[in-house]
Amino acid sequence: MTLDQIVREYLIEAAEPEHKYFRALQFGISGLRELHYDVTGIPVIKILDVNSDDTVDLPGDYLNYVRIGFTDGSGNFRDLGVNRDIALNRTLDDCGLPGNRIPEPSPDQSNIPYMSQVDIYSSHFRNGQNIGRYYGAGGGNNVNGYFKIDTINNQIQLSGYSGGGTITLEYLSDPTKADGQFTVHPFAVETLKCWISWKMSSSNRNIPMQDGLLKKNEYFRNIKILRARLRSLSVQDLLQSFRKGNKQSPKF
Repeated sequence: MTLDQIVREYLIEAAEPEHKYFRALQFGISGLRELHYDVTGIPVIKILDVNSDDTVDLPGDYLNYVRIGFTDGSGNFRDLGVNRDIALNRTLDDCGLPGNRIPEPSPDQSNIPYMSQVDIYSSHFRNGQNIGRYYGAGGGNNVNGYFKIDTINNQIQLSGYSGGGTITLEYLSDPTKADGQFTVHPFAVETLKCWISWKMSSSNRNIPMQDGLLKKNEYFRNIKILRARLRSLSVQDLLQSFRKGNKQSPKF
């Protein structure tokens, strides 16, 4: 939901005239700055194009990421995993610009000793059937792909990405660059409306001071709710913790 939509929605709910839009918009921008300081940033959501060399250009107001992934065909969000070992080596074209990533060399299967192949086969297969016995094989793999933030080139480096030609970035933005098209995190919508309502009433001499104090208290109450929602442990955090501790091992 954009800041423009929030301001217009507030004007309708508060029965305010249309000519107060720009004043309410300015209060909305200042409210985003306050939320950025009080709640350590309000996430912004954008859908970005994936370049041909498996990179994504970061927005100009990017500060830090919250979630990176894509929406699948069922409407579910799929998170990417962090891989800080992704190499940034790339080929350069005739103009010296970065090109496609240099592919990693594939292992030469001919160098594997024959007896090793026999040992692997006899340990895990019998009569052409997989009998398991992969004890201690580690988990933690992410089938959706991995990413690494390239701060030098202001890009996201991708590896094994399976989300197609676009990627969804939820990130903390620079509040000094906010305008009407600024996309506000859904958790912060009601909090921002409370801020606008408080500031609009505090500058109106026709509204009793007691009403302004009530709106101020409502804003700070929403701040607590917003902070709790943003800092709560997500399902993805729980799943990732489970994957890291998941091993193929015999049950006792």
